[in-house]
Amino acid sequence: MRTSSLTPVASLPVFHRLRPGEALAVLGGLLLLLAAGPLPVRAAAGSPEPVRSIVFILADDLGVMDLGCYGSDYYETPNLDRLAAEGTRFTQAYAAHPVCSPTRASILTGRYPHRLHLSSYIPGNEPPTAKLRGPQDWIRYLRHSETTYAEALAEAGFATFHAGKWHADSEYAGDQNPGKHGFGTVQPGRSPWQKQLRDPMAIGEYTDALFQFMDKHKEDRFLAVLSLDQVLVSALTDYHMMVCLMSWQP
Repeated sequence: MRTSSLTPVASLPVFHRLRPGEALAVLGGLLLLLAAGPLPVRAAAGSPEPVRSIVFILADDLGVMDLGCYGSDYYETPNLDRLAAEGTRFTQAYAAHPVCSPTRASILTGRYPHRLHLSSYIPGNEPPTAKLRGPQDWIRYLRHSETTYAEALAEAGFATFHAGKWHADSEYAGDQNPGKHGFGTVQPGRSPWQKQLRDPMAIGEYTDALFQFMDKHKEDRFLAVLSLDQVLVSALTDYHMMVCLMSWQP
């Protein structure tokens, strides 16, 4: 197993320890940045220099032991196991918050959720019977004054791409707002209530868009973010798939 020259975790806050299935996880509770390189590009002086591109796969609610490479003897994940074996595997899983929106905002900015004043899932709707009450003055969006890693990489010359769930503000799917935070190409996510029979979880839609972006920029440095919520909505999806299959006529 090689050691990556990238240090993706070091720039993030000291996160709270995840518990299986509780919080937003990044491929089993980890941030996996995949170095797709080196790619030959020309420096200003005309000499080739090695550069790396980044593919960041973010998965909602994936438990820390839901992958074979992290100890699961129930779920079979051969492709991710191979990815872990051929790359770098982190063994301490952290997240900035136990729910989605603050964690996403923290990952995007490298800042604690309380510094962003974004401290609950958007829109919130705390149950009246909650034993602990969260802050009442938090904001329900990622401020445009915050600098994201996508903006920093774009400024450094990287092409940037985002596919799938956004939910760092009122846009769950991210139709427009990822483009306002540094992502030059955006494949919007899909509401968990919008199901299509042939691609009910939008895996094909997102990955096709990802591959098209990577092919287009294979000679460039790029950042590609694939943001998945399929674990989060799997129960809903299974139900809707059953209904669709029972009524489908080929």
